[in-house]
Amino acid sequence: MIRDEERQIDSQNGARFDAAPETGAQHMKTKAVLLTTCFFILVTIVFAQVPKSPVEARPGDIASGVVESEKEGKLYLNTTPCKPAQEADTVVFHKPYTKTAAGEIVCNGHHFDKASVRQQ
Repeated sequence: MIRDEERQIDSQNGARFDAAPETGAQHMKTKAVLLTTCFFILVTIVFAQVPKSPVEARPGDIASGVVESEKEGKLYLNTTPCKPAQEADTVVFHKPYTKTAAGEIVCNGHHFDKASVRQQ
């Protein structure tokens, strides 16, 4: 039997005489918790890197920004061209729409043609 004085001294040094050794089940539980934690961290990082989904323009909507592409009756407009690609906001316009020049945007020394687009 361990006296209280010894237990107090040993607990100050970090030793534990009254703890049972870890069993196989406890070891597996520890591994499962660590793997689950790593998995959730990895999923969080992956989803943080996924670009935002574009917003579909509705009749009457107007937005300005940089035209990313215009083909097959669709116009993709980046309304936040100075942000990184994974943070950019994109609006998709479907024909019929009206596009007009709206000047220029300068982002980090790069010049872009700005357009204003209205969904019919």
